[in-house]
Amino acid sequence: MDYIASYHETHYSRKFIADIVITTALIQLFGLILPLSVLVVYDKIIPNNAVESLVFLSIIVIAAVLAECFLRYLQESVIAYSTSRNDYLYKNRLLRALTTNFRNINEGCNVSAVKENLASDIAPSISLPLRRIIAYTELPFLVLFLVLVAYIASWVVLAPLLVVLAYYWVLRTALHIQAEAKQVNGDKQDGISIIAREALGCVETIKACGAEQQIASEYARLAQPALKSRHIFDMLSADLTAITNVFSQLIIIAAVSLGAIAYFNGQISIGSIAAITIISGRIIPVVQRTALTFHSRDEWDASKRQFRHLFSSAASNPGEVKLTGDIDINIQGLPGHHDDDGEGMKLSKGDILVISGANNAGKSKLLFSLAGLCEHDQAVISYCGIDVRKISNRDLTAHISLCPQKPKLVKGSFLENITMYDKSRISAAYDVSNEIGLTKDLAKFPKSFDEYLENVDYGVFHQGMRQKIAIARCLCSDTPVLLFDEINSDMDPESNNLFLEAIKRRQKDHIIILVSQQSQFINLGSKYLCV
Repeated sequence: MDYIASYHETHYSRKFIADIVITTALIQLFGLILPLSVLVVYDKIIPNNAVESLVFLSIIVIAAVLAECFLRYLQESVIAYSTSRNDYLYKNRLLRALTTNFRNINEGCNVSAVKENLASDIAPSISLPLRRIIAYTELPFLVLFLVLVAYIASWVVLAPLLVVLAYYWVLRTALHIQAEAKQVNGDKQDGISIIAREALGCVETIKACGAEQQIASEYARLAQPALKSRHIFDMLSADLTAITNVFSQLIIIAAVSLGAIAYFNGQISIGSIAAITIISGRIIPVVQRTALTFHSRDEWDASKRQFRHLFSSAASNPGEVKLTGDIDINIQGLPGHHDDDGEGMKLSKGDILVISGANNAGKSKLLFSLAGLCEHDQAVISYCGIDVRKISNRDLTAHISLCPQKPKLVKGSFLENITMYDKSRISAAYDVSNEIGLTKDLAKFPKSFDEYLENVDYGVFHQGMRQKIAIARCLCSDTPVLLFDEINSDMDPESNNLFLEAIKRRQKDHIIILVSQQSQFINLGSKYLCV
């Protein structure tokens, strides 16, 4: 099935490219019919009073204009369909690759080999954007337009040539300034992070079950520039459009002005002026796409280099260390928390830390920092006296389980969603599911634990159901540190009580950290932190 899917993806991708190349070439060729026809009309038909030829030529021009309009509509339709289809395939390929490779890790495969497999699965999805293919196809026509102007009007070609050079420089400068502004302001609203968020949500869930964090973090850094290279043409803002419109008028004015000088000197005809004016008007849009293509080239090359580096078997982190013995945690530098000994908040086996606070106060970020998913702005976190940033990623995830507030499901059975393909957890998965009431919920499905989930989008299952599955994942992993991020916010009272009792039973042998605003869980804590 994977081979057939891959074949069809390749077949349709090649078909889209062929359609775009042919359509773009025809658009530019049909576009030349109008200026050449105008040249014939002014220089041949009108002086000879050839009315029949004028009617015939007019029909040809109208047909060419209509054909160009239809081809442009067809071109945009292909781009819209292809982009939407590729984004869908890209998302599904990433999730499939991540799920498969994390399954291989849990089954004991070599991590370096899994990285290489992940790279080979993801790399083909970073396809060449169709608008970039259009730019490459149009580039020869840009040269052809300038050659035609030079052939028809000799030195008058200097007018469009100088305007083109000026426009290219201004546009490149504007793109550079805009890109810097986006980077400084942290602007992520250009449509590039939607797919990444979906895939990374899956990564967070899988990572929370003790899987390979290093691959997840590498993918997190990789996904953004890879997707950005696909959507570089979304950078056209109102400012860039205004610049393009101004230069589109300037090139026509320049062509008419120099053409008039050449006409008064007896060097070209009125028809030549009309023809070079129309041809010049078609040049700026081609230059615009060319400029955007070269602007995206650096990011494109950077993405490919990042793949080679991040997924290289030789890539390593020599400074990382491993945890040994019983786990204890120390958190220093937290605002509003002060200890008399100045050594921060200490947590050891048997402690339950409850974190509460206002929305957007940083509760989840602290929890994710404890899991090694990100670096906290103020807190310094250490395990067994070792800075969390220096601990081996794979070693850290073997000691920590994290339940995010909005957990992801992956395609597979309910049992596979709980065990994350780790066969050693199957027995514990049944026990924990019975303990928190999940077995009763799954009994409503025809195949219970073996029910296969094809559609795992939000809205298919109640959020409380997702949270129970995430809790079961976390508890059956039985790691020394358990982290819960308001995981019971959508669960019913009975399920809440079962979860509360499950936490109590595990307090003696674990460090448990809860983000919660509910009084029954706040009362459960042995230590408290308000952020």
